[in-house]
Amino acid sequence: AFPLDPRASRPEPLGCRRSNCRHILRRLFPELCVKILSSVLSLLALACLGNSAAPQLTGEGAPVLFIGNSHTYVNDLPGILRALADSAGGEKLATMSLANANYALIDHWNDGLAKQEIEKRQWRYVVMQQGWTPGGVCQETLRLAIQLFSESIRRQGGTPAVLEVWAPASRPGQFAGTIESYRLAAQDVSGLLFPAA
Repeated sequence: AFPLDPRASRPEPLGCRRSNCRHILRRLFPELCVKILSSVLSLLALACLGNSAAPQLTGEGAPVLFIGNSHTYVNDLPGILRALADSAGGEKLATMSLANANYALIDHWNDGLAKQEIEKRQWRYVVMQQGWTPGGVCQETLRLAIQLFSESIRRQGGTPAVLEVWAPASRPGQFAGTIESYRLAAQDVSGLLFPAA
């Protein structure tokens, strides 16, 4: 306790004495590590639980799987497709979406979930999409991922479809390369091409 008289000299607090620092650190360090590790593990568990819900097939009819990123989920392309099919009065569609922010198709291939979903049922169509994809290594990766997925899709009796997206307005020089990348990817697997540009 500090004396009440402000003119009295105050003793140095226990934690600030150089001789006590090592003692305090030795005593608190393991406890601090456990608390930090516990917090990190809790955050990771929450993050995993937040994304642990299995994707659900929505609607009734011919099943269509979408594999993509925010271009697919921000505007709910699966929902729009179902609504268009319903309003046309033709065949009903059921859709499921596996779409993660900033994912390329090769990311979906590598995490394995999309391949598992493809193999669970006979999809009429599997619509694959990633971000704008100029020529070069990006184009080659897109083509590789679509070829890998298409083997599983065809084995299950489905048809691969490639949904082309647009290059950013700030990159007008990338439009032609992106269009060509998607065209080649669909051609490689004799799949459908849905152009956006």
